Amino acid sequence: MKKQGLQPIIGNNPRILILGSLPGDESLRRQEYYGNPRNMFWDVMSGILGEKAPAQYPQKTEYLKNHGIALWDVLQAAEREGSLDANIRNEEFNNIERLVAENPSIEVIATN
Repeated sequence: MKKQGLQPIIGNNPRILILGSLPGDESLRRQEYYGNPRNMFWDVMSGILGEKAPAQYPQKTEYLKNHGIALWDVLQAAEREGSLDANIRNEEFNNIERLVAENPSIEVIATN
């Protein structure tokens, strides 16, 4: 089944870009990055930033932006049964080069 990724979360002058692969099924259903309650992303970010991430998704996106963090995925779309990256086939890539060129404040690109 072909799955379409999410739009980037990007504020003004982000310093860090965190790249994932492609959101899992629960995240796609919710239209939220790391939307599965079992995913530890928001807890890890809370630990790194020393500030608890908000509970609601709109505030979570502002939380990242306020800390100079942009979030996107390497893949724009792909075929995948379930949520495992190992099942990804027929990938369509996001234009990360363009995103970075349009946001020269990005100093670090990290992957999760």
